Amino acid sequence: MAIGLLLALGAACKTDPIEPEATYRVFYDALGRAEDPVDTPRYETGPLITLPGIDTATIISPSDLFQGWELAGSGLTYSSGSQFLIGKSDAYFSAIWDQGQPVIDCE
Repeated sequence: MAIGLLLALGAACKTDPIEPEATYRVFYDALGRAEDPVDTPRYETGPLITLPGIDTATIISPSDLFQGWELAGSGLTYSSGSQFLIGKSDAYFSAIWDQGQPVIDCE
């Protein structure tokens, strides 16, 4: 009788598996003009992240001036240091560059 009761209780206590929270990534493309920043964490929906700048030591042409980031498919632009709210999909940012004055080496 006790074994039957335990089996019945075990069946009653069965729980549905817990679905893991969906996670999303953030990708940056410096468009070949500098090293791409890397954001390795996976985020759940909701947190604010700070958008990075470009490592100036990796800029290929000294006349290129980094202006910020454009969120793919949205037309929205963000400056480095801006806050971005993680939504329900991966986020893809492309660098915005200004072609500054050419640098002339007079040596």
